[in-house]
Amino acid sequence: MKLICFDVDGTLIDLKTNAWFILNREYNFQIQDDILFKEYRKGNITYQEWVNQDFEHYIQMGLNKENLKNLFNKHKTFPGAHETLKILKERHIISVLSGSIDFLLSIHALDSFFEQVLINRVIFDGERIVKVEATPYDIEGKIEGMKYLLQLTHKSIEDFIYVGDGDNDITLSRFIKKNGGTFIAFNSRSNELRDNARYVVDSRDMRDVLPYTI
Repeated sequence: MKLICFDVDGTLIDLKTNAWFILNREYNFQIQDDILFKEYRKGNITYQEWVNQDFEHYIQMGLNKENLKNLFNKHKTFPGAHETLKILKERHIISVLSGSIDFLLSIHALDSFFEQVLINRVIFDGERIVKVEATPYDIEGKIEGMKYLLQLTHKSIEDFIYVGDGDNDITLSRFIKKNGGTFIAFNSRSNELRDNARYVVDSRDMRDVLPYTI
């Protein structure tokens, strides 16, 4: 039995960018978000402060639960995603380690497959967004997220498989490659990610990942 972790945006859900880019485009906040990202990388603000400022703007612009649902309902899961997760759940421990937003999992009926979900969480009061609980496990923090999940499940890195596609997976992919785990690059356009991967799956069908999880 292995511990298999999934990214969300561009891996489980068919997004050419990511949830944050879609929100920033919808609510005209991309330039400001780029500035916040640079401040985060410099250490001037925390990841939580970055997420808070993003959502403060979205809420001021009218974002609520219904708007969030309508915005992301148009983006579907990759073909075979539900079938793949069902098969893997019967054989392995499966989890999410992602910088996306938990609401995307729930509106696409994905959340029930996973034993652990490390992701940004939007807290609602009815339709109103109350706050966002930022994950400490994004970008470089994904390594700590992996270590936490390994400790929680009593697994070694040799039993760890990560399926991802994006730039925020690069640091984790380097660590996995160096330490004997398995990284599967799914539909990735990142050359470095593909170089770090043990397996590269150039397919839009999530079922094509299954042969590499045995």
